[in-house]
Amino acid sequence: MIITHEVPEHFIRQVTTHKPPLLFSWNASQIQEHLILSHSYNLFCLSEEKLVGFLLSSLLPIENECEAELFHIEVFPTHQRGGVATRLIHALHQKCQNSFKKTVIYLETAKNNHFAINFYEKMGYKTYNERKNYYGSNTIAPHSNTALLFSITLDGQ
Repeated sequence: MIITHEVPEHFIRQVTTHKPPLLFSWNASQIQEHLILSHSYNLFCLSEEKLVGFLLSSLLPIENECEAELFHIEVFPTHQRGGVATRLIHALHQKCQNSFKKTVIYLETAKNNHFAINFYEKMGYKTYNERKNYYGSNTIAPHSNTALLFSITLDGQ
């Protein structure tokens, strides 16, 4: 498996038309807008030249420090529980630690997404707040409208 920051060919079409549908809730226009932002930092996991997972984030440098937000991480069903998400998170952490003296990475997940919560905690993220009624009736979290907010602080060079 290869982790790269280069956007794979046909990425937007792959994630917006995947069967079964991915949990990813952005439409093609939102994805395209994110990909062209100067502070956008994205990672893609390829296996045998096929996309099997991705991570979308932003890095906002302030002098030698950075505030980052992890917007989405997704592993295609055929490669789930194979370490892809861990590799993507480690690659993001490595980028931050190699580029900045200190980085704080923020993310959110639905309060009832126990798999994601356990994963982020295993990766060292800590819950620092929750937002009630954050998702409303959105399909991102159909059984919970509360978001848990996580962060991790990484020391770098």
